[in-house]
Amino acid sequence: MVSLTRAIPLRHLVFSLPLWMVLAACGREDAPPAETPEARDDPSAEAGFGEPGTGFIEVGGQRHELSVQRCVAMFGALSGSAVSTTEPDNISVSFEFSPVDWRERDVSEGWEETGTIGIRSNDPYNQWETGVSAVGVYNTGGMAPESLDITSLEVAPNGRSARGEAVFIDMQAVMAGAPQAISGVFEFSCPPR
Repeated sequence: MVSLTRAIPLRHLVFSLPLWMVLAACGREDAPPAETPEARDDPSAEAGFGEPGTGFIEVGGQRHELSVQRCVAMFGALSGSAVSTTEPDNISVSFEFSPVDWRERDVSEGWEETGTIGIRSNDPYNQWETGVSAVGVYNTGGMAPESLDITSLEVAPNGRSARGEAVFIDMQAVMAGAPQAISGVFEFSCPPR
């Protein structure tokens, strides 16, 4: 049986091992520098699509200019919400995108689709959805939920803006018993930090 006095120093060694490895790598000649001056001066590293805090969504020929209100970019994933800046001004949009390389990542990370986009307005009422998890719960009238998805997605080098194309479903048509698929394009850029 190991005594408590011997277990404590071992525990401290295990927790401090990563710190020792980092410190040891700092002095090695083959260790890459944390950041080169060229990387800080490279404008393409912070390049995004459109102006920060803006975007648009176009579904079925109707284009809405957007103000992106909230945005979270972590681990290659991007999500947020936006509101319309043009008439009708009651359009709200929510979006969630998995990392672009989600198919190559380990299954244990939980990424199962490219993402989802939801568009809503209250007056007049309209709602469009795309993404398997968003539309899979509805009766899509024989349309495969996989066909109502984001068909292309490009994330900017800064990881804070995205653009692409998607096939949306008109929720009014679903409720009327005649589901319709509608093509659309989108672009979202996070507001400045």
